[in-house]
Amino acid sequence: MNAVKETSCLEIVNCLVEDQQILASRIRSLRAQASEQRRAALDELASLLAAYCRAEEEVVLARAFEIENLRVIAMAALEEHELAELLIDRAKHSAHEEQLDARLRVLCDLVERHLEKNERDLFPRLRAQLSAEEREEMGMRYRETKSRNELAPVFQMPMRETLLGNQTGRVGYIIAWLLGVPVWVLLLIFLIRGH
Repeated sequence: MNAVKETSCLEIVNCLVEDQQILASRIRSLRAQASEQRRAALDELASLLAAYCRAEEEVVLARAFEIENLRVIAMAALEEHELAELLIDRAKHSAHEEQLDARLRVLCDLVERHLEKNERDLFPRLRAQLSAEEREEMGMRYRETKSRNELAPVFQMPMRETLLGNQTGRVGYIIAWLLGVPVWVLLLIFLIRGH
């Protein structure tokens, strides 16, 4: 039975669900902490969340951007990751306990909502859109990426800007073409910009 569980754990959705359960548990723990213990609990949550978000961005959201009906969901997830990162930074620099408490409440609510939306919107579509083989391959890459980010999260550059930048460029070319810019001009711009 253990071998069956390990195999299913390699599937990307199962990997994400497992990690989300850990994050949800840490959030519940953070909410229950006494005020003097919250900063340490926040540091632990921040480390886990950073590794999770970076791995999700590099493996799952990068692939979701390639699927038309997942693109908006992926963009929203990237925005939520960025907001969580900002809230963590602001919480760490809180001037007093009431301010820390307020920022932690907003952070916990945001992360819990993000996890719920993943389970409701993203995961079923990943299962429907991707083959079992691709989901298993993504699960292995996700685990490797997450482990790498757990070891050195500070040195990893987020994929967010790359993913959003790629989408902005595509949309810009389409809009320019629709507005009547000749294809040869668009090709020249593409060659000069490099994307």
